[in-house]
Amino acid sequence: MKATVLGVLSGVLVVLLAGLWGGGAASADNGPHMSGQSVTTDSCAGCHRAHTAQAANLLKVSETALCSTCHDGSGATTMVDAGVTTGGGALRAGGFQQARINTQDSNPVGVGVLGGGQTTTSSHSTDGSSQELWGNSTPGSGPGFAGFQLTCISCHDPHGNGNYRILRPAPASEGGATDTTAGVNVPDESPKVYTTTNYFDNGPVIMSGANAGKSWLSSWCAQCHTRYLAPGGSATTALPGEPIFKFRHDTQEAYAPSCVKCHAAHGSNAAVSGYAAQVAWPGGTAVTTATGGSRLLKMDNRGICLKCHPR
Repeated sequence: MKATVLGVLSGVLVVLLAGLWGGGAASADNGPHMSGQSVTTDSCAGCHRAHTAQAANLLKVSETALCSTCHDGSGATTMVDAGVTTGGGALRAGGFQQARINTQDSNPVGVGVLGGGQTTTSSHSTDGSSQELWGNSTPGSGPGFAGFQLTCISCHDPHGNGNYRILRPAPASEGGATDTTAGVNVPDESPKVYTTTNYFDNGPVIMSGANAGKSWLSSWCAQCHTRYLAPGGSATTALPGEPIFKFRHDTQEAYAPSCVKCHAAHGSNAAVSGYAAQVAWPGGTAVTTATGGSRLLKMDNRGICLKCHPR
């Protein structure tokens, strides 16, 4: 299974044809992905057909194929399969088919960028197939929910919402399920920055109030991976009634590493061999190492641990 369902996302996935907006490149929740279109908009026809649609929700083509009509570099600047922008910058989220993460970087405080792309060894799914939400649901409920159907718009709102990377407040399944929680509205950044020179980045951080220093994206990802959100002390204090996700890395406290500090939201090119290749998946679920072993991590094997815990 090439999908490792981890929630955090960066980069832009949802689309319309650039020609409808004067031939310029679309940019996240700008251009086509912007709520509040004018009463005489022509934007709807970029994706929808009222009477001749070929896919559900009156779409011209399937969701993933439609997103790719722009996010292959022909309309938007973000080429999400290749993990780069049209200008050559490395996308923060990696890529679904290729990524440029320097997964052998010895810099103790950084994970740099390669000069060229490498094939991904793990990625989130975008094809609508049923995926395992690792750690979803209540303690003791098994490895996770197995029937979530992911596409690009499971995580991103194609009509725009003003959130960071137009992330939905709560992820939605392609199978008909909608946002079922109160959601996490991650504030957008200004200016928008889609590229990185250092993949070892915590992503958006809450700047003030009682939660200052905590990662927005850890809270967002944990809407699917509920038992992955762990407070301080979870490494030595067991989660009651939980045989699988019993002791957990802190992801919830101020300045704790966020999900996206260690994992690439779209896809990673990290290599897996030796001991790391033998690490069992939650609950013993069978997943082939060749396509899932890197767990979206940003360093080969489990080298990401050494960034914070040098030996």
